Amino acid sequence: MQRTIAMYTLSLVCVVGACSEGMDGEAGGMNPTNGMQTAGSTGDTTGETEGATAGGTGTEGTAGGSGTSGGVCGDGMLDPGEACDDGNLEDGDGCQADCTLPPPGCGDGTVDPDEICHAIEPLRVVDFTPTGIEAADLDADGRVDLVVSDLEGHAVHRWALDADGTAIESEKSHPAGMSPLQLRLLDADDVEGLDLFVLREATDAWGLSALQGLPGGLFAAQTEVAADAVLAFDAGHYDLDGAPDLIVSLSQFFTDPVLLVVTNLDLGDVNLASQMAGGLNVYDEIPYACLADLDGDGREDVAFVTTDEATEVSSFYVARSNPAYQDQDILGFDPPVKVGSFPEAAGAHCADLDGNGLEDFVVAHGDGSLTAVFMGAGLTVDRFAYTQLGAAAVALATGDVDADGRPELVAGDADGTVHFFDVDGLGDPVEVLALDVGEAPAQIALADAGEDGIDDVYVALPATRTIVALRARP
Repeated sequence: MQRTIAMYTLSLVCVVGACSEGMDGEAGGMNPTNGMQTAGSTGDTTGETEGATAGGTGTEGTAGGSGTSGGVCGDGMLDPGEACDDGNLEDGDGCQADCTLPPPGCGDGTVDPDEICHAIEPLRVVDFTPTGIEAADLDADGRVDLVVSDLEGHAVHRWALDADGTAIESEKSHPAGMSPLQLRLLDADDVEGLDLFVLREATDAWGLSALQGLPGGLFAAQTEVAADAVLAFDAGHYDLDGAPDLIVSLSQFFTDPVLLVVTNLDLGDVNLASQMAGGLNVYDEIPYACLADLDGDGREDVAFVTTDEATEVSSFYVARSNPAYQDQDILGFDPPVKVGSFPEAAGAHCADLDGNGLEDFVVAHGDGSLTAVFMGAGLTVDRFAYTQLGAAAVALATGDVDADGRPELVAGDADGTVHFFDVDGLGDPVEVLALDVGEAPAQIALADAGEDGIDDVYVALPATRTIVALRARP
């Protein structure tokens, strides 16, 4: 299917193969003219005599009049001559303002194959600089909650959204340490509630704090994981002993950079020195790393990117978790294996993009290009794929934005455009939709707020101090 790439700012977007062909009106054919009368117009749909004005008679009387049907478009009752009537006179909600059905495509209320329909909806202007955002159902009420970092207030704010995900019903603030930046929600302790990790501005690279999740969507007091020099981190289970594990990339550890492995993480009392199982020593810094099952054996391996500042070349490594160490609190990874090199990395993200059960790796580069590394069986690389943005990607996330059961890639760039990519693992990523949010996002989070099987996108915009939602509007 040939796909159209479109960019709009504050209008509903329809992007699907040939969805605008043969349609008149606004973008995507949202308001086609088809001769049906709206409330207040005279009826003349069959060539019979026109309806009279208010109080008169005719084939189909106007508002306040009588006729064969006596109905009014927009009254919520399906009358003769109406294909639908949803009780309003608005387009884009599955029933047009003239009580006709919209043509197939965005705005018809149906999720069509390969259709991505999202529109920009400002959620809130805040009185602080939002430098990070995460989204999940934190209190198990079936609704999405947002967590937003507050740079000046040294806090994170948890917002409980309404059932539609369009308004904030309540909020709660938690201290998060000095100058919180990007956020990450993870189940790092295997107890009720997602835990919140906070990367904080520090002298050298970042500091890292953790707030243990509590019932009801609350967080415990923050615990310092590392005061300084943090480049990347992730939590998971690499040794299968049932206790959570943590990897932390530090820019300085004695003299060389290192990827520390912390076993049996205790969020109530994090002590890297006593809990550290060991480290994967490398000679270049590791700005991006993740714990993920890369070979399908059920154990989480390590994938990471190193950068040689002198040559501005980044390399992609994988380290396999070794089953011989799964019941021991020691370093449980084989030596790292280099699987590829590319231009200097500016960002990275792990996700199973092709649906084969193995985590893949997306790397963003400073020149605006993206490299997708698709993993195969036995910790091998099936293939590399490439695409190009207009500017360097500054925020990466994945989610199911078209209800096809597999994640798509969402990338925000330095020019303020949020790109939606279909990535199936067979070809290069295909850009399906681009929305202009006006500035470079600090972070992007995805969650299904509308409970329609389609992930909505929430974007933190630090320059304008705004949180915007890119809501799914099929």
